[in-house]
Amino acid sequence: HHGGAWPALLDTQRALVGTLHFCVAAKMETYMRIGRWRTLASAANWRAVAGERRLARRAGRLIAVAQRVRSDFERWHGLDHARATVIPNGVSHAGPVAGRAAVRARWGIAPEACVLLTIGRDDFVKGYDLLGRAWHAAVPQSARAIWVTVGGSATARAPSRLVTGPLPHADVVDWIHA
Repeated sequence: HHGGAWPALLDTQRALVGTLHFCVAAKMETYMRIGRWRTLASAANWRAVAGERRLARRAGRLIAVAQRVRSDFERWHGLDHARATVIPNGVSHAGPVAGRAAVRARWGIAPEACVLLTIGRDDFVKGYDLLGRAWHAAVPQSARAIWVTVGGSATARAPSRLVTGPLPHADVVDWIHA
């Protein structure tokens, strides 16, 4: 189970493991600290916090994608430390299929360019809007640097910015190596 409301049908499936990807309660605390008051107005956030609390209190093992996520669940929802095992997201022991030069050439990126790589959809909780403002303020358009996001809904290209759109997992691994 990947999160959100716990379907009643899952109560009969004891072999399932819940995963903790981030803690909405901790996210809301951070957003309040930086003055994002509209976060409090989001009913979806409050439903997610209630769902997190229920997940932390139900029986069974959990997987947290980071130590920080497990710690946030312990602090905000009273999660028993021993119930959650930390297994980091994105673990891959596979080598690249395409080499660094081939990946860069395919996407028109100079071999010597500095690449800032982010992976995943453009979602507010990932902080891409903040990163984008900092990137555009700090990196001149003429610089040999490019911000590449592997993922997104569609391919998009602008000076110093590339969004690949959806890619197969093997291509994501290639980007990490490139």
